[in-house]
Amino acid sequence: MKIVSFTHCSASKNFEKKLSVSGLRIFDDLSSLSNEWLTIVNQSSPKGIAKGMYNGGGFKKLVKTLDSKSLFIISAGLGLIGSNDNIPSYECTVTSGKDGSIGNHLNRNLDVKQWWEFLKKSKYSRGSIFENIKNYDLVLISLTSDYLTMISEDLKNIDKNFYIFTGSKELAIGLGFESNLMPYNEVFDGPNGTLRGTNRDFAQRTHTDFIKRLNKYNNFDEAYESVEFDMQTWIPPTKHNNVKKSDEEILSLIKTNEAKFNKVTDLLRFFRFELKVACEEKRFKSLYKNFKENKECQKLL
Repeated sequence: MKIVSFTHCSASKNFEKKLSVSGLRIFDDLSSLSNEWLTIVNQSSPKGIAKGMYNGGGFKKLVKTLDSKSLFIISAGLGLIGSNDNIPSYECTVTSGKDGSIGNHLNRNLDVKQWWEFLKKSKYSRGSIFENIKNYDLVLISLTSDYLTMISEDLKNIDKNFYIFTGSKELAIGLGFESNLMPYNEVFDGPNGTLRGTNRDFAQRTHTDFIKRLNKYNNFDEAYESVEFDMQTWIPPTKHNNVKKSDEEILSLIKTNEAKFNKVTDLLRFFRFELKVACEEKRFKSLYKNFKENKECQKLL
C-alpha cells in the first residue's frame, strides 16, 4: 500500500525568515495583495529542504514517524510543497491576529479559499492536492481549522478515499467532510495517551499516532479499528476547574511570570496547570502580544 500524507506548515522555522509579509503595505483587494506577495516569493532563492525548515513540535514528530513515506506540506505562504523540495524561509500565516498574518495587510476579511488559489501561482507550488495523489492508495491529511477551510475546495475534488485528522470536527462536518474524519477525540490527551501536547498540534499528533498503528498492524482496517476501540475505552483527560480572570488580571500575571519562559506556549501551560487560570489560547496569545508590544514601546521612551 502506497501512503501519502499532507499536513499544515508551522510558524516556527529553523532558519532566519528572509521573506515576511510584515513589510507589505495594506491593500484594498486580495488580488493586489497576492500579486505583491507572489512577486517577492517568485524572486526568492531556496534556503533549505522543506521538511527541515519547520520547527513545530507536531510537525517534527510526524516527519520522524513517516520516515521515507511521501509527505506534502500545505504552506500558507508558498502553496502546496513536497517535503524534499528546496524552499525559502518565510513568515506568512492565514491565522488572524498573529504576527505574520496575511490578513493584517488587507482592508477586508481574508478569503482563505481564494488565497489558496493565488498561492498555486507560486513557483514553489505543486498545484492542487488531487493532482499529486494519483499514484497513491491511501491519503492522510492533518489540518488545523484555518488550513482545513483554506484547502476545502481542493479536498472536494479528490476522487478517492481520504482521511482527515483535525481537532475541529464541527468545522469539518460543516464543510461536508464528516465521512472523512478519523475517529480520534479528546481522550487521546487523557492519561492513556503517549503523544499528548497542545491543541494546535492535535491534528499532527493523531496523524503521527495513526502512522505508528499502520506500521504495527500493516493493515488499514485493523489500525482504524484500534483507534475506535481506544477512543471508546481510554480514560478521558481530567477537566481542570480553572478560574476565569479579566484581561487586566491576566496581563498582570503575564508581567510577573513571562521572564521565566522562552515560549508563549510554555507560559500558557504554566497558567493552566500551575496558576489554575482559565484562558483560551487565542485570547492568551493576543494579550501576550499586547504585553510585549507595550514593553518594547516603554523601552523607547
